[in-house]
Amino acid sequence: MQNETGQYFDENPKVESKPETFTKEINGVSYEFKSDRGVFSKGSLDKASEILISKFFENYTKTPKSIVDVGCGYGPIICAVAEKFSDARLLGVDTNKRARDLCSFNYKKNIGDSRLQVLSPNEISTETRYDLIISNPPIRIGKKLLYELLELWAKRLTPDGEMWLVMAKHLGSDSCAVFLETSCGLKVERVATKKGFRILKAVK
Repeated sequence: MQNETGQYFDENPKVESKPETFTKEINGVSYEFKSDRGVFSKGSLDKASEILISKFFENYTKTPKSIVDVGCGYGPIICAVAEKFSDARLLGVDTNKRARDLCSFNYKKNIGDSRLQVLSPNEISTETRYDLIISNPPIRIGKKLLYELLELWAKRLTPDGEMWLVMAKHLGSDSCAVFLETSCGLKVERVATKKGFRILKAVK
């Protein structure tokens, strides 16, 4: 349910901007992030994203040439993968304009190159395919919209591409895995479970 300040997946948050900067070490690298009210996980790296990044780097074995972070927020995941895969073309996608602006700012501050595009969902080409789709997806949009989102992005994987997701077990990670297999034609591996979160890897 939407409250008087709106939701982090709104295009334009109603809550007044009040930026906050914090530092966080990810995969052995120290980052400085600016976050804000009206954006997911203001002032910290949320536990789900932290677990996703950790388990992804422990288990991912490829060298992707194209990466998209779906629901990029202020940019911690895309910054971490950019640091690791220095030749990859990068895309951050978010419905929230404040989050997109922060993602661009944080990427420029921490990574500094010009590989990243940050776009709203309706700006994405339907023809482009990605070697890696990584996401802490917006569960709070509801099951129907979430599944529509995942089905859309499943179609944008390259033939040998991988989709990595983190979802809370109590919020439907296992039923989501079934959906990806039965409705999206993907093969799903439950890579890890930690602190109530499941890491899913889906491939064609």
